[in-house]
Amino acid sequence: MNLKKIIKTVVCTTLSMCLIGASVSVGAVKEKSESSLQFGEDGKFTVLHVTDIQDRYPMNSVAKTYLIDTLEKVHPDLVVLGGDNIAGNVIRLQSNIDKAINEYMSIFEERGIKVAAVYGNHDAESNASTKEYQQAIYESYSCYVGCTGFTDGERVGNYNLPILSSDGSRYVFNLWFIDSGDYNRENDLEGYAVVKESQIEWYKQQSQALKEANGGVSVPSVSFQHIIVPEIFDALEQVEKGTEGAVEKKHAATNETKYYVLPEGAKGELNETPCPPEYTTGQFDAMLETGDVLAVVSGHDHTNTFEVNYKGIDIINTPCMSFATTSYNGDNMGTRVFVFDENTPEDYETYVIGYDDIYSEDNKLMKAGFETWSQNNSMPVRICNGIKYYFYKFFSIFGKLFK
Repeated sequence: MNLKKIIKTVVCTTLSMCLIGASVSVGAVKEKSESSLQFGEDGKFTVLHVTDIQDRYPMNSVAKTYLIDTLEKVHPDLVVLGGDNIAGNVIRLQSNIDKAINEYMSIFEERGIKVAAVYGNHDAESNASTKEYQQAIYESYSCYVGCTGFTDGERVGNYNLPILSSDGSRYVFNLWFIDSGDYNRENDLEGYAVVKESQIEWYKQQSQALKEANGGVSVPSVSFQHIIVPEIFDALEQVEKGTEGAVEKKHAATNETKYYVLPEGAKGELNETPCPPEYTTGQFDAMLETGDVLAVVSGHDHTNTFEVNYKGIDIINTPCMSFATTSYNGDNMGTRVFVFDENTPEDYETYVIGYDDIYSEDNKLMKAGFETWSQNNSMPVRICNGIKYYFYKFFSIFGKLFK
């Protein structure tokens, strides 16, 4: 049996083993959810993490152009949509759910770029659709390599995608995709949902199956989910109130207010208070125990761009790329690139690629577009730049000015 058939068998068999009580069901696994991911001839594999598009139909035209230009700059092997992919909380018609998803999926489809996705807290807030409905839409695109995977109630799309070596002979890396849910309804702590114990059990069983299929060696992995893990506040440095750059967090479980900054050695920026669940069900501990996860990557907190290590696992936040009126952004909005090397898979490279990394000051059209929809700016500034944007846009259509 060749390795690709082994991968398919491992994925399908493990999913079928993951019934944890009567309330848990296993979603269908697409044939094309078997891994078609492989390191290139240069030994590299590049992932572009695009999170919190959070728009409706039609999608903001500057955001669409920005996404296209980012793809052309990065040339990713895989795009990971990080949740809040649509603004489900404001889309009222089912037909507009389809159209909103098509706004970005058609970009990937036309370019033959493979896509995987997780769901955020806003995706299925509309009465017009469920995650199952949206999953069927995603799976209708040939570029989509994710699958329904393991499901438990409203949690849909828990799956993993192994990446083969450049010669296709062995496992080198693995990507986890977890549905982190929306809002906490389990107790009076409110806040955001936790990853369910059934999902954690699924992860542990699947990780073990991959290890066994890999000759007893754990496959190094990165995990993607929308909402950040609660352990982020253990990873941050607690400081006194009034410390420059500190964010404030009132912990619901203890009713204590504490203040945090990035610890020494961390990268990126902490621009807003992280918003994880108020308690944990043990997901992070399970990752530590299993020993395969190098990093857990989230979106959700739109202006945070940090990388901070806790107990050997990197907790990473990617900023939003949204210009939507239903969202919020900052000057550091962008996407995140991961570059994995099959020779040293544990030593991956990651960085945020922002708006200024794509467009120079000479690009008057896109600079005016950014200033128009950047919610950091006052309304008069946005209106003034909006006039500029449409002026430049008018002439660019005819190829006379401002490419």
